[in-house]
Parts: sequence; C-alpha cells; structure tokens
Amino acid sequence: MKTRELYEKYERICYLISQKRVKEALEVLSNLIVVSKMGELRVQFDNLESTYEYMLKYTIEGVADPERQKIYNHLLSSILELADRVHYQILYQDSGWMTYQIQSDMENKQKLTGKAIIESLDDLSFKRELDETTGLQNMVLE
Repeated sequence: MKTRELYEKYERICYLISQKRVKEALEVLSNLIVVSKMGELRVQFDNLESTYEYMLKYTIEGVADPERQKIYNHLLSSILELADRVHYQILYQDSGWMTYQIQSDMENKQKLTGKAIIESLDDLSFKRELDETTGLQNMVLE
C-alpha cells in the first residue's frame, strides 16, 4: 500500500469517528487490518466490532443502560487507538524507514534509564533527518 493511500485511509477513519459514523470507520479499519497482516490487531478489531454490535442490539431492544454513553465514548477512542496502531504497523512494514524501526525498538523496551531515553531520542531525530534527506534525494532522482 502506498504511503499516501495509507494516510488517506487513516484520516478517513479519524474523520468518520469525529462524525460518529462508527460502522463506516470500522469498515475502513477492517481493510487496513487485512493489509497489516497482524492477527493480534484483528482480534482487537473483532472485540471492538462485537462491542458495537451489542450496543446496537441493546439500543434497538430498548435495554436501559446508564453506562451506554461511557461505553460508546470508550469504543470511539479504542477505534482511534487501534487505527493508530494499524497505521503505524503498516508504515513499519512497508516503508523501510529507519525512524519507524527505531520507534518500534523504543516501544519494546519496557524500562529505560533517563540517559538511554535521551540517547534513543537523539538517534531517532538523526534517523528522521536522514529519512527526510534520503526522501528528498529520491524525489530528485525520480
């Protein structure tokens, strides 16, 4: 998937959620999860989709739930969080950008000292600048 297409789909999900169009957002997110090839993300998606379906079912049946709005808000934020993870995962897999690889390594380290964090951030900043420079060179060559 091209980076531009990925960004457009990600932005579409964010827009749909902002408009409370959950079903449509879930459809776009489902397509991105297929591209990501990550089973763990599919399981999380299935849980969110089930939550949404149960909410609809209980609403149609007229079941009173004082926590419905709280659950709905949590569902919206969870969809956005999963969209972030899927977006990141696809970038990590397809882009080859060192920035995403370094960021992934940083996330995998549970406990870092303050000095190690600063060094990692400096390295990440350098790699981002390197990616930008390489990207500009590639655009000039194309």
